[in-house]
Amino acid sequence: LGYLKNREKDAILLSILNSDSNISDRLKSYGLNYNNKIEELWIAPNNFLMLVKNIKASLNEYIDNEYQLNYIEEQYNEIYKDISWMDADLRSIAKDAKENNNNVIISSSKVFDYLNNYGFEVISLENITNNEKQDIKTKFKNGKYTSILKLDTEKENEFIIELKEYGAKVININSMITNSDPASDYKTIQYENINKIREIFQS
Repeated sequence: LGYLKNREKDAILLSILNSDSNISDRLKSYGLNYNNKIEELWIAPNNFLMLVKNIKASLNEYIDNEYQLNYIEEQYNEIYKDISWMDADLRSIAKDAKENNNNVIISSSKVFDYLNNYGFEVISLENITNNEKQDIKTKFKNGKYTSILKLDTEKENEFIIELKEYGAKVININSMITNSDPASDYKTIQYENINKIREIFQS
């Protein structure tokens, strides 16, 4: 639970995911569901908090040492505080964008639909009609839309490549599937992701 301290403790957050070959069923057994891609469980702050809450409950079932239990509780409270700040930050960005009559986020896939819950209007490029494609191309051409959110693990499809010719800027969100930077943890990466979302409305 001490993901804010060092990478060694980040491994706890992966313990549930790695403890069963069927990840989806394993997560559901802990009351954790995702609608599109598994990345939703950690790139969405509220989903991540639920993930940590379930890990905390699992650890508490097997630990009876008072010192360790207090440590787990302290770490959970620290995470809760940080997630609350992230939640408030996203809502603030959406509120300001809406006041400027432009709270639309164009996303590569439905994995970013969770941002609707913060006050954004997310338009996914996944499974859209030809008429919808034409409308989106027009709005990139006239500058109404400027950016496309995409997971760093996703490839740019033909439509995204086409939109780049109309001035679209692709913003890669860290999926946190892998992390080779020992100085980074969930908190630093998530704030980088939030700042990238903020960047959409500053262009």
